Amino acid sequence: QQHVVLGNEAGDADSIISALSLAFVDSLYYNTLKTPIVSIPRQDLALRRESVLLLDLAGVNTSKLQYIDDKGVLDGVQEITLVDHNRLTLASCTLPDNFNVVEILDHHFDEQEHNHVQGDLRNVAFQDNHALVASTCTLIAERLFASDAAKPPYDFSLSISLLGVILLDTVNMKPEAGKGTARDQSAIDVLVQETDWSTLATSRNEHDLLDTDSEMIDTDKLFHLLSESKFNVDFWKSLSVKDTLRLDYKRFQVVNENAFGASSILLNLDLFLAKDNLIGDILSFMAQVNIPLLAVLSSQFQNNEPRRQLLLCGTDAKLVEQLAMYLLTSHEASMMQSEQVPLGITADESLAMKRFRQGNPKASRKQVAPILSSFYSSESSTYSS
Repeated sequence: QQHVVLGNEAGDADSIISALSLAFVDSLYYNTLKTPIVSIPRQDLALRRESVLLLDLAGVNTSKLQYIDDKGVLDGVQEITLVDHNRLTLASCTLPDNFNVVEILDHHFDEQEHNHVQGDLRNVAFQDNHALVASTCTLIAERLFASDAAKPPYDFSLSISLLGVILLDTVNMKPEAGKGTARDQSAIDVLVQETDWSTLATSRNEHDLLDTDSEMIDTDKLFHLLSESKFNVDFWKSLSVKDTLRLDYKRFQVVNENAFGASSILLNLDLFLAKDNLIGDILSFMAQVNIPLLAVLSSQFQNNEPRRQLLLCGTDAKLVEQLAMYLLTSHEASMMQSEQVPLGITADESLAMKRFRQGNPKASRKQVAPILSSFYSSESSTYSS
């Protein structure tokens, strides 16, 4: 396996499925053998409930996949394709000598790493602080459609995998979510119309996902099945503080060797702040990943409307105070429409914390992380030099 495909360290459904799907498409239709690596430890896949469910629907035996913590999984690797991120960060394993990032497919802010990758090999669908597609899986679908060797009807397992993630990432193309683009909708349409869904009808339709009239997959049913698994409140409430934070965590490197982390959680902040041993476990997690600042981005739906809140946690009170002011007053952060609200718990001097309500529910980590990064190079920051 000289050439591997690797998603980001958070290992969400888009990272896992886009790595698997790109390796499949390129190996089968572009005559370029690539091996997908699941970018999280093997035991952590069970925490990604929607990914497990979707892979089961696709008929994928997850025990046969290769994971980032498998012994020797990167031995002999010479070339890496990055999907769903554009800066290689692998704190959990040792990279081989003489490896080279040769291709990037992503839809996040371009961190300008691996700048030798250019042209068609650097497909970063992000411009003017907006993602041009909601999902890396849309980019994989576009590559599938562009292949002369890939003729419809498309492989059922591939189609349902790509379709499920695109529906999740676009929030089923709901306009109020502000996620889906025309490219995402086009990918959804082609996958639905140009796939033979008979395999689902005969062996994997216990969830009743087919439209009885068209015999095509019902995208509303598929979205709701996956979304209910992903957003299950009882599941999120059952997690420890550390598991909640690490389930969808990303590290961001900024100027002068500064770094911060951002954890996306699908739980109301009141419920998160009520967890046992909150302060101690946040501090322990931050020490484990070696960051002085952690942003906890809470996302949930209330009355079918998206709601977002942000919690800043830091071991340096001055840093948290300056960043809070930046979010409230700077032009760069204005799109978040942040409003500081009471913390809701008794503060602890060992951990500075600030809580915000986001007036703009469309501002996800994809938009918030670049704003937090911009603080470090702003005139209002004493951490820029």
